[in-house]
Amino acid sequence: MKRAHAHELQEDARPALVLDVSEQRFRHLFPIRFSRIEPFTEAEPSTGALVELKTGGYVIVVYGTITHRATISVPISSDIASSIRALLDEAPIRASEVVWTADEAGALDLAPDEPRRAGAR
Repeated sequence: MKRAHAHELQEDARPALVLDVSEQRFRHLFPIRFSRIEPFTEAEPSTGALVELKTGGYVIVVYGTITHRATISVPISSDIASSIRALLDEAPIRASEVVWTADEAGALDLAPDEPRRAGAR
């Protein structure tokens, strides 16, 4: 995956996946540069980027710095299931991190959750 330029996507996008992840985990999943989003554009202070996947497809990733929720949107002309599968090939998203998926996403092949350590909460 790599950061793309905004002009590379010439269509609207629709939400496909919402994650609940720490900032550290978010940076691990999406190891690219994100930009601050203008105030009042999102419901909370956020960072975002247009991401080009290895397949050549795009996703828009917006991360809320207060709620620690990441919203992944795909271009409206893209198949949601295919776009999410391409993302999962590059970002090992765990089942426990998924808060919501679009109905069109279908069954997701998510990374297994890490086993809990003894005494961990």
